[in-house]
Amino acid sequence: MKKIISLCLALTLVLIAFAVAAMAEGTRPARIIGLHSKANMTSDEIDSLVQNEIENGWTIFDDDHTCHFQYFDDLNSMLLALDAGTIDECSFPRFVAEYIVSVNPDLKIGCIERMPKEMSLHLGFRDDEDGRSLQTRMNKALESMKADGTLDALKDKYLDPNVGTELLPVQFDVFPESSQTIRVAVTGDLPPLDYIGADGIPAGFNTAVLAEIGRRLGNNIELVSLNTGSRTLALISNTADVVFWYMDLPSTPYDMPDGLLFSDAYISWDIWLHVQKAAK
Repeated sequence: MKKIISLCLALTLVLIAFAVAAMAEGTRPARIIGLHSKANMTSDEIDSLVQNEIENGWTIFDDDHTCHFQYFDDLNSMLLALDAGTIDECSFPRFVAEYIVSVNPDLKIGCIERMPKEMSLHLGFRDDEDGRSLQTRMNKALESMKADGTLDALKDKYLDPNVGTELLPVQFDVFPESSQTIRVAVTGDLPPLDYIGADGIPAGFNTAVLAEIGRRLGNNIELVSLNTGSRTLALISNTADVVFWYMDLPSTPYDMPDGLLFSDAYISWDIWLHVQKAAK
């Protein structure tokens, strides 16, 4: 009888072990993912949005996991949190992730995220008379840059991952007779898009697009340095006239605060890469 009881107990323990292993394999813990702050959606709302997209097969990760997003107002604080282990990954547009990994040997690409809707870069303005005028004029400049191939040439020059890790500087023309100086907020939080070096020299794709817009409009451009979390306030408080922005294409209420206008898209992508510590 004792042998039978012992055998039953052993079998029960084995079955429990198998059950626990199966549960562990089927439910991975949520990964905490750093994300640049959004203007009109909380991190919990982003969690729900992405989870719904995963369940509907819209957003596809190349490995199964649930996620919780944590907002950061600037790139440096996000990378510091990644280094400290308080977050597991950072989510960036493909060309941003590739650049960050190329200049940080302690980091690697950990996950590929494909989205059903393209994300796109735009210019943001205040929804007032001056903002509407700037929106119209800059849209015309962007349209002409697309038509004559200038926009594609700037993409090839500034966003080609094979040209190295140097952020190419941008030269702004000066128009002494211009009646308007356009103040544009530059965060530097998404290199190699827009960046201002320690020497004050601007660099990157967005900045190059902006310089070309200034030439076509015949207006001087003044760069205003701030972090991602301050973009909306910079416009509303009249600290800047224009900010760089990205959102869904076609546009949805995702990160589109009231009181702002946006230009036509000038570059789009549908792949995000998650950056992890190389040791993970």
